[in-house]
Amino acid sequence: MNRESNVYTIIFASVMVVVVGGLLAFIASSLKPAQEGNIKNEKMINILQAIDPSFDGAEMKKMKRKEVVELFNKHVQKRIILDYEGNIVSELTPEDEIDPKNEEDAFNLNPRKQYPKIATIRKECGGDEACVENKMKEQNIYAPMFICEKNGQPVYVAHFSGKGLWDDIWGYVGIKPSRKINAAVFDHKAETPGLGSKITEDWFQDQYIDKTMATNNDEYKSIKVYKPGVETDEYSVNGISGATFTGVGVDEMMGRALQSTHAYMKKNVEIAGDTYVGEAETYGLDANIETLTGEWSSQTDKELKISSSTTSMMGDSLSYNGRKGQVVELTDNLLLIKWADASLVSSYSKVK
Repeated sequence: MNRESNVYTIIFASVMVVVVGGLLAFIASSLKPAQEGNIKNEKMINILQAIDPSFDGAEMKKMKRKEVVELFNKHVQKRIILDYEGNIVSELTPEDEIDPKNEEDAFNLNPRKQYPKIATIRKECGGDEACVENKMKEQNIYAPMFICEKNGQPVYVAHFSGKGLWDDIWGYVGIKPSRKINAAVFDHKAETPGLGSKITEDWFQDQYIDKTMATNNDEYKSIKVYKPGVETDEYSVNGISGATFTGVGVDEMMGRALQSTHAYMKKNVEIAGDTYVGEAETYGLDANIETLTGEWSSQTDKELKISSSTTSMMGDSLSYNGRKGQVVELTDNLLLIKWADASLVSSYSKVK
């Protein structure tokens, strides 16, 4: 065949399109399980972060996936889908493995997919909140919630999503029986760097700690985002300078989602006092020389060789070769220590 003919050029181009297209499709399908695994891992970490401030996201991202799953299953007791009135639609436990195809698993419920319905309802109701509430009930607006536990204390984690200035924003908050927030985590897809993107920063997220979503009579009250510098109270935080629309988005998605969470808690969770997880002087773990003895490896810190000759303990406080720290998490294969000389929690895996 004449290589300079049009027929040859067309055949060659067609063959290359098929070959390259097939190769790209093969690569995409090969990478899909890893991509889905990364998304699942990140979501588990976000939920754990919302349980308590002692869970450090940066450190958990360095853990092996199986370690994150172990930690998640230890602390997340139930995965629940709620309707708008706080009624349980589905309920799963750690014994029920997370199946990405299971639409009745709260872990797989993406609040973002509910948002177009909600936006349409608000547009149709034109600011009439009674109308919005009725339509939300009628159109099966669902919300995921995770009943969690840290050191014997329950934490109710809500997951929500909304619209920022440019694209999606989302978050997780852990709520104590007192109706106060124990920890908050936010993220975004494409907010402006240095402005709306700051919702991921500690100074913004930490404002939510100990804010409350209910009045003294246990009536729901949303937590508002005010302008920077405005005086706040137990029902409000300061927004980000130059990121008004991002703040409006956070305000809206939290106010909407926590309404279902509060409705559930009002029916099922008695208001309790606040001697609590992050506020306690110790973490109340079953940590002692016997349970810690052995070799522990870390990707971010030096290896530990714990024994009665290298380590001493008083409660959860630990001294390893003179280095002071506190054990904040312990399982058969995972050890988290907050060292006095470090800003982050260090993660260790048991050496077999």
